[in-house]
Amino acid sequence: MSRFNKKFSIIPYASITTDMVNNSTHSDKDHMRRAVRGQDDVIVVYYEANRSTYTDYPMKDFETEYHNYTSSIHFNTYKADETVDFVEIKGDIKDSSSSEIYDVEITTAGTGYSAGVLTATGGGAGAGFKGTYSVSGGAITRMIILNMGSGYTSTPNIVISHAGNSDAVLTPRLRGEASEGNTRVLDISLKDDLTYASTLTVDKNSTATATATARGLIVDLDHTGISASGQTVSNIGLDIDVNSNAPTMVGTVNNTGIDITCRGGTSGTQTSTGLKIITRDSDTNDGIHIKASDTHLKLIAGADNDDYATLAVADTGDLTIATVGDGTTDSDLILDVDGDIVLDSANGVFISKNNGTEFSAANSSYAGMILGYTKISNTTASPGQDVIVIGNSFVTLQTAQGTNVSIVFKAPPSGNIEISLSANIYASSKEVQFSLSDNATYNELHAQYTYDFSCWKSDETDRDILDVRWALTSLTPGTSYTYYIGARASSASAYMYHGTDRAGAHSPPIIVKAVALPATITTGG
Repeated sequence: MSRFNKKFSIIPYASITTDMVNNSTHSDKDHMRRAVRGQDDVIVVYYEANRSTYTDYPMKDFETEYHNYTSSIHFNTYKADETVDFVEIKGDIKDSSSSEIYDVEITTAGTGYSAGVLTATGGGAGAGFKGTYSVSGGAITRMIILNMGSGYTSTPNIVISHAGNSDAVLTPRLRGEASEGNTRVLDISLKDDLTYASTLTVDKNSTATATATARGLIVDLDHTGISASGQTVSNIGLDIDVNSNAPTMVGTVNNTGIDITCRGGTSGTQTSTGLKIITRDSDTNDGIHIKASDTHLKLIAGADNDDYATLAVADTGDLTIATVGDGTTDSDLILDVDGDIVLDSANGVFISKNNGTEFSAANSSYAGMILGYTKISNTTASPGQDVIVIGNSFVTLQTAQGTNVSIVFKAPPSGNIEISLSANIYASSKEVQFSLSDNATYNELHAQYTYDFSCWKSDETDRDILDVRWALTSLTPGTSYTYYIGARASSASAYMYHGTDRAGAHSPPIIVKAVALPATITTGG
């Protein structure tokens, strides 16, 4: 292990700046190793990433050169090195003469294997080694040592329980091999509760040139206990607590719980993902919970920090999406949807505002929406196909082809709608009256919707474009309705023309529309 890529430089005590101290592994220059004779120099230890602070002084390698200076009588031993308090010893100190198999390297992963167990043969008088291995696609990918064994005086052979294609190569490592540097080795592991007062830095460099996965930090929390009935077990993989509540601050404090910079390049094909979250397989799977007093999410444009959008949730559950830009009214909200846009209000209230002021009818921004539309127009030149004959009693209007003059719609949140009829009508000295029916066979909807007086009248032979309207209230929002247009003439007959006549001339179509009205409409008697 590289000890986090540590380096050091020899720097005169008087030349050590605050910046040098802050970028070193110590919090005080008086805690660094200081010369006791000759020039007043100090050994300043730092991570290679902070090398720019010390460029005026030669850089020395911590692992290979540090001991030469600390063992010298020229430097004191005020602080021998950092104190590591987050490990515990697992058993005894192991001598270089130890004969355990402490590691097995996958030299060649092999093919055709199934998961199984590992044993060892040879190695002098050694015995007792046992392990397991896992495979992926027939290749050995992971091993777990269950018993390191003892008494091995030479390198044994690792035996794989499954024959596979006999091409896997597993290389054991013994305590005391040259690769261990003939030093004493400690078996250590993390304590259950890790407490580390200084800054813990993970500095890892990947030199992979082939397909590989490099990880800087792995947190593997497995809950293997069975929660008892009525008990709650909470597992938190990473718990970060940043607190500046005390003492009372005078200056400015900026707190950041997690700061992630994931930077790639354009060479090759690179993808950078700052945060990837996968939750699954539970009764409820939430990707992320954010609780904040003000803004819950702030999305900043890549090219300009002054251009951003925010999402904020109030105590009432109100969600506000806001856009902010350094221009004037140019921060648009764009919905580019590969599918439907659904607006579902539980109380039927829809509001449109202009800079905070509602400009639509109160709570009725849907007013004016066309809810239903009927267009009837004859397209043949056959005689009589373009005309509806209106008799002297109320009946629902129907074309010669059998099309009902009707309208289908769903009632808006207000329950108020307007039905309008537009058609080409012809009569000679007659009055024509109109009505709404709730059935294809005429059935008066209500007397107030039967216009049986002064609806349309010809004092001689007249042809007009008729416009008749009905305002209906108190309908059930979301309910589908079908209404039919009924008509009668004061005496037979009157005529309604639509589309192509037998000579190829065209009349306007019959149009029936249903339009949404606001929740509050002005009425009177």
